[in-house]
Amino acid sequence: MLIATILPTKYLDLEDESRYHLALAHQIDKDLTYAYFFLRQSKRGAFVMMDNGAAEYGVPMDIDMLISAADLIDCQEMVLPDFIHDYRATLNKSWYAMQHIRKKNKSIGLMGVPHGETVNEWISCAKEMLEWDINTIGISKFIVPTPFQSRLEAIMSVPGLIESNKDIHLLGYTNIIDILDIKKALLDRIRGIDSSIPTLFAQIGKLIDGGRPDIKLDLDAVVDRGLLERNVSVWKASCETSTWS
Repeated sequence: MLIATILPTKYLDLEDESRYHLALAHQIDKDLTYAYFFLRQSKRGAFVMMDNGAAEYGVPMDIDMLISAADLIDCQEMVLPDFIHDYRATLNKSWYAMQHIRKKNKSIGLMGVPHGETVNEWISCAKEMLEWDINTIGISKFIVPTPFQSRLEAIMSVPGLIESNKDIHLLGYTNIIDILDIKKALLDRIRGIDSSIPTLFAQIGKLIDGGRPDIKLDLDAVVDRGLLERNVSVWKASCETSTWS
């Protein structure tokens, strides 16, 4: 399972050798240093995804602005607009965005992110996206603990998802047991995961302890570099082992 670590602009060099990245569209739009880092990663052959801002700002960025940001960093995949827990808005806006993007760029990878207030809504959303011209199904951290108790439960509930030709990416960190259960059950079926956990803990001046700080992600933050490095190492190691260390 590939790991993308979300870092403040000042410390992006810590992931300079990584082959898997997630860039945030709003930061691309406001910070050319941030944008240039991911453009360079794309050019050197790393896999660069671009998120739409829904997780950080509650709603996704405007589709034309998303397309401009994706073009600026030449990313390999972009996340279609999604609305947390909103089944209808996610399907409607994602479908429109997919059609709009495909008129302009037929080659870029697209990730659909199912949502719903109930298990049935989420499953219906995922099943419909499986039929779309997209590359990846993104499993949001916001579906735990409701409507699902775990993301493994969600993945296994969608008929045909495991057998499909769609990649699966875990959007964000829920808890380490969830991640490890998914890895154990699905082996190589999960392409990757992303998280800002190392940054969030560094923002409050603490080592990762397995929880999640109640703090807003700040990509302009100045933190203790050594602490951030340690947190990145702990985060990555923890995706491979059974405990936080």
